Amino acid sequence: MVVVLGLLAVWEGYSRFLNTRGNTYFPSIEFTYRQTMANKDMIVDGILVTFSEAILAFVFAMIIGVALGVLISEVATVRQMSMPVIVFVYSFPHAILAPLFIIWFGRGTMAVGLFGAWVAFFPVFINTLTGMSQTKEEFKYLGDVIGASRWQMLRYIKIWEALPHIASSTRIAVQLSLVGVIIAEFLATGDGLGFLIVRATQRAEIGFAFGTIIVIMLVAVAFYKIVSLALDQVVSTYS
Repeated sequence: MVVVLGLLAVWEGYSRFLNTRGNTYFPSIEFTYRQTMANKDMIVDGILVTFSEAILAFVFAMIIGVALGVLISEVATVRQMSMPVIVFVYSFPHAILAPLFIIWFGRGTMAVGLFGAWVAFFPVFINTLTGMSQTKEEFKYLGDVIGASRWQMLRYIKIWEALPHIASSTRIAVQLSLVGVIIAEFLATGDGLGFLIVRATQRAEIGFAFGTIIVIMLVAVAFYKIVSLALDQVVSTYS
């Protein structure tokens, strides 16, 4: 709270005493609040759209990332063929690929969700692959002694050993999925908080743009907290 209040004080002090260009350049808190509340209906609709797209992107990222990580860790041929391609393609700046997702999947929720999933999936994939490849030697020996099949080793040992790595990547995927959704909304849709930022800047409503950015921050914190609480509940249940 002290940090937040300090940032607000710096914001207000700069906008009122150091900013020589007025509210068209760096709006005051009061001006930002006024313009934001004047567009509150659009912001509420934008929150619903962006939050639903972020959930879709997060679910896709987790499913694809975990499944691909498990597959590549277990099948050497797939690993040798796909890893260089995945690393090469993912090294591209995400904003460059956003227009391609629009061309391939259209300008709707699915395109935004898939692009958000693309941005968020790589940490999940890498952490799953890392966790699956770091099974303790004693568990491998145990599997050999009891004659466990490859599927049994995967189902009862390896996937559980990889869970801490997957859990760590989950929190990263939450934030990245929202980032990917906002980037796609800049280009792909006429809805969502990302679109509202574009709309506000085009109309020179800088207070509305600042307010929308703050709302995005709050949505990101809320999304992160929801997933973290759910994750903690799952961990406490199975620990």
